[in-house]
Amino acid sequence: MQKNISTLVRLENVQFTDLYIGETYADFANRETVSAVNTILQDCNGNTITLRNSSYASFAEQLIPSGGGTIIGIYSVFNTTKQLFIRDLSDVNFNKDRCSGSGGSSSGTEGLITIGEVRNLFKGTNITAPTNTKIKGVVISDRENANITGRNLAIQGSDNRGIILRFKDTHNFNLGDELEVVTSGIEISEFNGLLQLNDLELGSATVLNRNVSVQTRTATISSIIADFENFESTLVSIADAEITKGSGTNYSGSTTVKDPTGTIAMFTTSYSTFANQNFPTGKVSITAIVSQGGNQSERQINIRKPADITGGGTGGGGTGGGNTGDPKFSVDFQDQTDFENVKVSGWQNISLKGQDTRVWLARSFQGNLYAQATAFNDTKPEMDTWLISPKLDLAQITTLQFRSAMAFWRHNGLTVLFSSTYDGTNVNPSDWQPIEAK
Repeated sequence: MQKNISTLVRLENVQFTDLYIGETYADFANRETVSAVNTILQDCNGNTITLRNSSYASFAEQLIPSGGGTIIGIYSVFNTTKQLFIRDLSDVNFNKDRCSGSGGSSSGTEGLITIGEVRNLFKGTNITAPTNTKIKGVVISDRENANITGRNLAIQGSDNRGIILRFKDTHNFNLGDELEVVTSGIEISEFNGLLQLNDLELGSATVLNRNVSVQTRTATISSIIADFENFESTLVSIADAEITKGSGTNYSGSTTVKDPTGTIAMFTTSYSTFANQNFPTGKVSITAIVSQGGNQSERQINIRKPADITGGGTGGGGTGGGNTGDPKFSVDFQDQTDFENVKVSGWQNISLKGQDTRVWLARSFQGNLYAQATAFNDTKPEMDTWLISPKLDLAQITTLQFRSAMAFWRHNGLTVLFSSTYDGTNVNPSDWQPIEAK
């Protein structure tokens, strides 16, 4: 549907998934902190698309209809998420009956089997799951941080067994979603050694609850290796570990994790949100998913996000020589709270023009927190907002690095200034000079 991006499209025989029935289109009451809400539309074959609505929309407080029918909207793609925007409620005509359960949806008669029972069916060659069966478990992978392909997720059951679900299309299931998945006739196979339920329709999975936690088993590397099939696709916690890399200090690619009992690879995709961040040095504790991958079916672990690693120092533990990456001064905003004003010890967050409260705001994208300046819904003609660091000794800090992004407005991007006369109380009279980026 690439050719349909930014055009009006009409979808027929669709409905909102069960989870959203009785909810409102968006969150008008909390619009200052929840600017938009995603819901999921599904057709009778189990295909899905995201419907995104602004919490400022005139229809934000209206209830989502329980029927099915047709919808008209503007089609777009955000990263890998296919989504639709309606203009008003006249675009939604859901006055027909809902789909009856085709396309992998539940018939209501499936018997629940454990994930462990599914795993035990596999004897080395591809087979199909028994008819009239379903499984239940909690998503332990994190699609937002993208350390897993968009069609896959790892699910862990109450029996502490896990498996990969591979869908036909990119899914929208989140970390902590409790799913019920129809498995009747679904292929059970391995991909690079990793066991999966393959080629699932999106409609075969139903969200039962959100933000559900699972048991994370504490284990040594040697115990994981010795009982690998039981640990595969489940969450583990490894203590007293160190991370090293033959060349480089960032997460991207394969690193080595060592604890007092042995070593195991830790793999991070190059397209994950944290691939280029440095991993910590020294002793750490790691929460990760036990996995396999690569042409050699390498046994490995995968973290979901940098916060899965605690302890240690900054900079990466490369063993190939070169810069250790230890910064003298570093702020990554990962300790901030989404939708709250940026508060960093020793820093000043000041508004000079525009609304008095319009200062730098902490926001989150795919699990990565950052500082944002935005004039959206600011009624004043100009906005001038400063985020000022503490005093720095540039004789000790000779290189300044930062990452910035620009969206939705044409301007010159972020400007970094320095002053040798700023007294910490009055921005305007100080002599601010731009720092040229290279």
